[in-house]
Amino acid sequence: MAREKNKRKPRVKIAIVGDGQTEKIYFEQLKEEESIPDIDIKPDIPDKYGGYLSAIEKAKFLVESGYDFVFCLIDLDKVISDGKLKWLETETKKLERSGACKVLLCNPCFEIWFLLHHIPTTKLFRSYSELEKELHKHMASYTKEIKYLKSKNIYKLLKDKLPTEAIPNSVRLEKNQSDVSAHHPRCQVHVIFQRLFPKDERFNRTV
Repeated sequence: MAREKNKRKPRVKIAIVGDGQTEKIYFEQLKEEESIPDIDIKPDIPDKYGGYLSAIEKAKFLVESGYDFVFCLIDLDKVISDGKLKWLETETKKLERSGACKVLLCNPCFEIWFLLHHIPTTKLFRSYSELEKELHKHMASYTKEIKYLKSKNIYKLLKDKLPTEAIPNSVRLEKNQSDVSAHHPRCQVHVIFQRLFPKDERFNRTV
């Protein structure tokens, strides 16, 4: 009998959708820096910039396109200023119903993730400009400009602080969120690392 050929395990296709270039560049850098067996990561943004509305639509499209799992990152500053928190709650339930998508929230924006690499904080930030002032105390030259993000390689720059600062700080912020103001900082980005590195205890500790 001919020897049965070894069948290679198919790679799991995971998409990470944000509403801007910062998130896309950061996760592209992660993909380049890390070797993650059996997982194909697709950092993505909406085809047309439209903030959280377009990010939700892009996530829906990728789920329907056959991705095994889709993370949808949403910045809450604009959602709150538009009075769309209830709308987002409804859309999140619809998206997550299939079990193939998880909506992750950042308040006020994705840069809270970078700040949490340096300090724990419960300070209320109502906009990126307010957060930027705090972030510049630790990353003085930080800017959202694509040239800066790529040349500095933000992922590699902050990588060593992931298990010791960023992840435990973001996990702490998620505790008792229902008891605090809508402007209370939050960051669920750690969930992505727990999914990508499920056996790595550094990313899966309870705080």
